[in-house]
Amino acid sequence: MSSHLSASSPSFAKVRARIEGNAEVDHDHNRGNGVLAVSPAEAGRLAGVGRTTIYQAISCGDLKSLKIGARRLVTVEALRQWLLKHEVGP
Repeated sequence: MSSHLSASSPSFAKVRARIEGNAEVDHDHNRGNGVLAVSPAEAGRLAGVGRTTIYQAISCGDLKSLKIGARRLVTVEALRQWLLKHEVGP
């Protein structure tokens, strides 16, 4: 599964900064809490891709996720690794 996010795009730089912890997640309830995992919808928002893309990556095993009760979560570390796997050189 490949993402359409180019490593040279300005949005990729923002995504990378968010995922690497250089920027905070925008939700007030997460601000400064050292978020460890997010919903697939939030993972998509952070990565700049759609929720469907995140669910497809989870279902094909490309993106690791957690299931706690009925809740599906993606760790920030798994999202970081998934994004870096799709990084392209100059």
